[in-house]
Formats: sequence, structure tokens, C-alpha cells
Amino acid sequence: QMRRRAELAEHPFGTLKCRAGYRHFLVRGFDKVRGEWSLMALCYNFSRVLSILGIDSFMAYLANCHPHWAFWLLNAVTRLQATAPRFQAKIRPTLGYAI
Repeated sequence: QMRRRAELAEHPFGTLKCRAGYRHFLVRGFDKVRGEWSLMALCYNFSRVLSILGIDSFMAYLANCHPHWAFWLLNAVTRLQATAPRFQAKIRPTLGYAI
């Protein structure tokens, strides 16, 4: 049972700690910590959905069920893609390798 629990429950925590560099909470107070943890869990779950479904299937679902959300997300992604080259140019010298 412990092996099964480790397979299911501990992967998200390990992923948040290792890949996201999330070692401690940045705020104080139970309600604030709960809010910060909820945002981290939302980001983790959203990344899992995108890795399982793919962006094309997810956008098709949104366009079919929630067209306003799909329009908003498409605009946000377009803006991020437009600013990505400027951001990469700023961080590339500090990383020491090409992105």
C-alpha cells in the first residue's frame, strides 16, 4: 500500500519541489498559504492537462464548450509569443546557453 501511495500521491509534490523550485511558502498566514498552494496546484494540474491532451485538443474543447475562454487564452498566448524574443534576449546571456 505504501508503494502504491508513493506512486500516486508523492509525484505532484516531488514535481513541484524539484522542477518548479518550490521549497517554501512565500507568504505568512494560513489563508495566504492556502491561496498560494491552490495556485501551485492549479498550475500543476493545468500542465498535466496540457501534456495529456495537447494544446490543440484543449483549445478545441475550449472553443466548443467555452468560446469566451478560448478567445481569451488565444489572445494571452499571442501576446506571450510576441514578447518571448525580448525576454529570451534578456536572459540568454545570464544562462550561458542558447534557449
